[in-house]
Amino acid sequence: MYLKVLLQEIWRSGIDWDEHIEKQHYTKWRHWLSFLRRLETVSIPRCYRRAVTDREFCEVQLHDASENGYAAVAYFRCQEKENIECALITSKTRVAPLRLDTPSRAPSSCNRIETG
Repeated sequence: MYLKVLLQEIWRSGIDWDEHIEKQHYTKWRHWLSFLRRLETVSIPRCYRRAVTDREFCEVQLHDASENGYAAVAYFRCQEKENIECALITSKTRVAPLRLDTPSRAPSSCNRIETG
């Protein structure tokens, strides 16, 4: 979501396609690039469960929102005695619209997040 918000900030600044971006945006861009290199170390298993046993399952969804946008993640949490495993199912992010609605027109809740 960091990159989506950054691109939206650059768009809001009114910059033309052939102009240099402001220093604050360039600094954020370089920070994102350095973070991108660390993604090689992330590993997400394809399988939701490592072993077939008699476990208790819970589907958990976390939602987070700010003035920049919102995010949601759904995952399985499996527990067997003291061993707990979590498996990512899906996630979604959305940035806030460029046009800020007035309070009378603002929605009272987040839109439904669909995958597919």
